Amino acid sequence: MSDGVRVDADRVRGVADALASSAEALGDAADSVADAGFGAAGAGRNYGDLGAAYSQAHLGLGRAVGAWRSSVEDIAGALTTAMNEYEQQDDATAYAIETPR
Repeated sequence: MSDGVRVDADRVRGVADALASSAEALGDAADSVADAGFGAAGAGRNYGDLGAAYSQAHLGLGRAVGAWRSSVEDIAGALTTAMNEYEQQDDATAYAIETPR
């Protein structure tokens, strides 16, 4: 027979908090990597089509990292919500078991 499943809600919330911090860092990285260091006019004037492609690649990378950030934020939020609901259900179950009928 099993001892059941135990969930350490505080520890899972710690993981969610760490993910939220990572998402913040990803947001900063997305902003940084999206900047090629020169604008479209400078890219075309100084580097031709390669400069424009390079600039667009940076923008695409910035969008991709931004999407990654959004996914990490979603996961962090889902973990926090799940732990809140888990604890509410656990408390309700404990109350139902312990309350005389």
